[in-house]
Amino acid sequence: MNIQEIQTQLTNELSSRTGWFEKYDFIISAGERLSPMDERYRTEEFAVSGCQSQLWIASELINGNMVLHGDSDAKITRGLVALLFKVLNNRTPDEVVRAELNFLDDTGILTALSPLRANGLASIISSIKSHARRYQNDQPGKIEA
Repeated sequence: MNIQEIQTQLTNELSSRTGWFEKYDFIISAGERLSPMDERYRTEEFAVSGCQSQLWIASELINGNMVLHGDSDAKITRGLVALLFKVLNNRTPDEVVRAELNFLDDTGILTALSPLRANGLASIISSIKSHARRYQNDQPGKIEA
């Protein structure tokens, strides 16, 4: 599936939930399914600033596609990371940079988050896209903070 198809699927899945309790449960469940992050990435080098919780994002370029690694100590933040990874993981750096993450607006996630969480979400997206831009600038195979 392409990026837009995955976003449509996420929008449909979240829209089928009634009320924000069920939607937050969906987001938290996504985070519980996120692959565990290797401890070597849980350092200051990979920490994402601008988030009220502890959050780490790392990436590597494998066969031209970005492989994302992430974790957070907050369940909702971890779930948001998982949703973003579902859309952006195993994509080329160009796809990641160009991706318009419209599912966040379409599902109402952006308006439902507290200002601090919304700021954290913006930091996560900025971090992932920053990784992608570094790969576009010919730094292949390197783990990035």
